[in-house]
Amino acid sequence: MFKIRDFESEHTCLLLHNSLLERQATKSVVGSIIVGKCVEPDVIYTPKDIQRDMLVEYGVRLTYMQAWRAKEVALELVWGNPIQSYAKLSSYFHIIEATYPGSHIRLNKSEDDRFLYAFVALFTSIK
Repeated sequence: MFKIRDFESEHTCLLLHNSLLERQATKSVVGSIIVGKCVEPDVIYTPKDIQRDMLVEYGVRLTYMQAWRAKEVALELVWGNPIQSYAKLSSYFHIIEATYPGSHIRLNKSEDDRFLYAFVALFTSIK
């Protein structure tokens, strides 16, 4: 058993004050809000733009790092996870070779096994 010996009714915790005075948003929430602005590959949507838009549209202040991480979430929602996509690449090439026999497919890696580039020429285009 335990017994409460002292009770302080007034809290001085900064986190409590931040949560009461300022709106908080997680990177996944902000990422899902901004995902529509990250779809176009020719549009550059910077973390500074995200900070400005979140403040103007929702009254939420973000640090640069929060905006950066939210952008990473949004880009992953749009384009997928690059590591998982890379893991599927050899299976994808195998399916292409089976579907289009005679195609030229090469996956080039560096000496330390890092992706350099992929070359794909379908047989129908070679003829």
